[in-house]
Parts: sequence; structure tokens; C-alpha cells
Amino acid sequence: MNALRRHFVGDSAFIAIAFLFATASCSTQPTPTVSQPNGALLDVKVAIHLAEQALVHDGIELDRYFPPRAFYEFTARDRTWSVFFVGKSGALGDHYLVVVNDKTSGTEVVPGE
Repeated sequence: MNALRRHFVGDSAFIAIAFLFATASCSTQPTPTVSQPNGALLDVKVAIHLAEQALVHDGIELDRYFPPRAFYEFTARDRTWSVFFVGKSGALGDHYLVVVNDKTSGTEVVPGE
């Protein structure tokens, strides 16, 4: 019986460790590969900086969030950067979207719900 229990516990530990490695690799956030997409006036670093400034202006503590991810949207009517901030707490709604206008550098903060 002890041999069976040792075998089962060993397998469970292996599965738990494998699960932790798998989920840890999924939780890393990709970094943008293009610093300034075609058609964009701002580069990714400037867009992220403007988004961070907007959150700080609203009293948000940036150290409570993972490094942001930024994406550029180029359409005929809307040239914007979408910058996503995900909270480290993991709580539902602990995230922000900051929309940065590529032409005016204006920002709009959209809190999570």
C-alpha cells in the first residue's frame, strides 16, 4: 500500500510541477516586435509612456500592474494605440485599457469591470 501511495504521490507531484511550468510560460506577456508600425506617428515606447502618464495622472500605482502590452490599430477613421495593463492581484476587473490617439497623443483611460 505504501508503494502504491508513493507512486501516486510522485505522479501527482510531477503533474503539479508540469502544470506550474506550463501556466508560467503562458502568463508571460509578449513584447511588441515592431517599435513603430507602418503608418504610425508614435513608436511603441512613446505610446506606452503616454498611457503610463495617463494612469499616474488618475492616481493609479503602476507597480501594481504587469508591464503593459501595446498594439497599433490603423484604419481609415481611427489611428490609435491600445495599451493594456493587467493587475498583479489577479482580481476580476483589475486591469486598464488606455487608448492613445496616434495623431494628437491624447489618451482615454478605460478601467476594467
